[in-house]
Amino acid sequence: MIAAGMAYAMALALLFGLAALATERFFTLRRFPRRAVWATALAASLIVPCVVLFSSSQVSQPQISPGKVVSHEIHPGIVNTIRGDSAVAVPHVRIRWPMLPDLDLPLVSLWTVSSVSVLLFLAGTSLQCRRRMRKWRLRRLGNASLLIADGVGPAVFGVITPRIVLPRWLLSAPASARSMVLRHEREHIAARDPLLMTVAILLVALAPWNAPLWWQLRRLRFAIEVDCDARVLHHGADPVAYGETLLSVGQHRSRMPLAAVALTESASQLERRIQLILVEAPRHSIALMGVFLALAVTLCAGAAELDEPVAPSVTELRKPPPSQGPAQQLGERFAQIVKARYPQLLNEKLGRNPVVNILFKEDGTVDQADYQLVSGQPEDAINAAYYAEHFHMEANEVAYMGLHAIVSPSTGQRIVIAFTERKKPNQPYVSKVIHSPDTRAIDRSLTQQYFPDAIKSGAADRERLWVLFDSDGHVVRAGKDSSSGVALTHVLEERFPGIETEFITATDVTDQHRQPMNTLSGKPLQLFCIWLKKGSSLPHGS
Repeated sequence: MIAAGMAYAMALALLFGLAALATERFFTLRRFPRRAVWATALAASLIVPCVVLFSSSQVSQPQISPGKVVSHEIHPGIVNTIRGDSAVAVPHVRIRWPMLPDLDLPLVSLWTVSSVSVLLFLAGTSLQCRRRMRKWRLRRLGNASLLIADGVGPAVFGVITPRIVLPRWLLSAPASARSMVLRHEREHIAARDPLLMTVAILLVALAPWNAPLWWQLRRLRFAIEVDCDARVLHHGADPVAYGETLLSVGQHRSRMPLAAVALTESASQLERRIQLILVEAPRHSIALMGVFLALAVTLCAGAAELDEPVAPSVTELRKPPPSQGPAQQLGERFAQIVKARYPQLLNEKLGRNPVVNILFKEDGTVDQADYQLVSGQPEDAINAAYYAEHFHMEANEVAYMGLHAIVSPSTGQRIVIAFTERKKPNQPYVSKVIHSPDTRAIDRSLTQQYFPDAIKSGAADRERLWVLFDSDGHVVRAGKDSSSGVALTHVLEERFPGIETEFITATDVTDQHRQPMNTLSGKPLQLFCIWLKKGSSLPHGS
């Protein structure tokens, strides 16, 4: 979410900056002061994303559907795994900002370090300037008290008590030039430009990674100088003489602290300032003003319409069904095991339902295997205790409850595969049999969106959290079920008549640090994901 917020903030800053640029062009033609344009753009570029992101984080969570019913028919192709399959963003008209939840902590750390570094740099620069100011000589020129320095200025230093600093070479310049320079610096003080620049720099320091903000800061600094030039000329300075003074100052250009407002600028900006002083507004300026104003409005409207990033919600996530890749390979492996060990299950029509039980070793090879014929739906009787009892191990050694179903091509007989692996109790486990992509992030997002109470307070042991997807992986329903001993697919097919389920996964939910989350009694919190068959009707009602 941090990456998305940063990308959104930079996009907004760029749009606000472009709108400010168009507005500045309009103001230039109208000879209006322009610094307020960039000050507003910079403030908006920081305030608007903060307000929008905070507001979007306060949106209420979607409601869930409580669930509890009875059993129904189950369909082939069922797989219960300890991990799910890949999750990708649903194609959507909204902008899909990069979420990258695993980068949240590094980005926050980088953000903090960069902001602190910029603030420390500014503080160090300020202290250095104060030490240097103690060595500068105080002098009065007319009724003005000035600081005279070697190789520094003309500039205004200080925010609370701003002081004008003149370079020593300016003392030998013509009196008219000194007068215009002093007028320029006094205008900075009268307009509180040092305070404006200091506030602007501190704002940028809050988000130093936002490149458009630095561009806006540069444009603001230039606008401050242009407005100051306009005020000097308004008080009667000759444009040509003033332009020559700017050139003279530019030839003695000195290094200025970032927060200082100074008469000196880069060569390109100095040239631009002189052009603005000497060149009249172009003809047909009314048409140009209309174009720039319309462009500014359009860009502001674009910023207002920019989709804000939101935490991944279940309706905006797609979790494809495990119908291909690892699940298909697993089914093919089970078919080979049955063919090699129990060919009669594939060649004979049996009166009862066959269940093949398989326990895998840690290296993924078969440790134990047998089969039995049962009456009714075998899935209804298969749970953690079934695996522990059948394979003679403790319940906490059962790595997961695996179910798969294959169909004999010759008889049409449906064969259920009940499989698991042995794990060390209370230790993380990586399956050597199931090789599904990591879906912990999307499963965590699904749980956070639909079951916030389970995240905050924990879920009851008998409470199963489920999410129902269509065949393309779009969420269609979510809810809780507390029925005991009934396959969840049966529950949903009974609850939503007409739907046909095909796949199911049971995933242990982890927190943002990838640590397992538990139920109220300390057991792993699981999320059940169920997919509809292609062509199945969608559920209706609650």
